[in-house]
Amino acid sequence: MAQQLPPGLLAVRDGRSVWVHYRGETWRVERVAERPAGAPEEEHDLTAPMPGRVVKVLVSEGDQVTKGTALLLLEAMKMEHEIRAPRDGAVTRVFRAAGEMVAMGDPLVEIG
Repeated sequence: MAQQLPPGLLAVRDGRSVWVHYRGETWRVERVAERPAGAPEEEHDLTAPMPGRVVKVLVSEGDQVTKGTALLLLEAMKMEHEIRAPRDGAVTRVFRAAGEMVAMGDPLVEIG
């Protein structure tokens, strides 16, 4: 589920960092602690890192993927961003189709 942001607030996730812009100021917030080895992936690992448009879906349900496999292309901030698999597994669900608009935090793909 996408979070509702106050008017004028922009937040963009970039890997381990989140860039926040509000009232003319910009901050970078970075995750400093990693998950322990063997810990389950976080629920939001395959969500839209920013608002945008799905350009192309590169996988289908049932496809086997390895960590780093490109799953879909997202156009945001006038750039194309590849959404990649955070781990090995099978694609259990594809939530979006090419041409759909997404908000930050919307689910994109589920890997079982």
